[in-house]
Amino acid sequence: MAYTRVLLTLPAVAEFFGRDAQLTALDDAARGNAFVLVTGEPGVGRSRLLAHWLKHQPKLKALSITAPR
Repeated sequence: MAYTRVLLTLPAVAEFFGRDAQLTALDDAARGNAFVLVTGEPGVGRSRLLAHWLKHQPKLKALSITAPR
């Protein structure tokens, strides 16, 4: 049996774009508040959004809480 092997080298994290409004909302919400709660349907990118945002917020810390299903 013959087959073709394809090796793809992808970046660890794809480019992040198109969420400027949500990033701005996080900036505004974090200003003067001790806690910011981010909610949404599964798969909409909450974790990715927060990871990207926190990468640019060196003074902030995050606590991730996952509800049981």
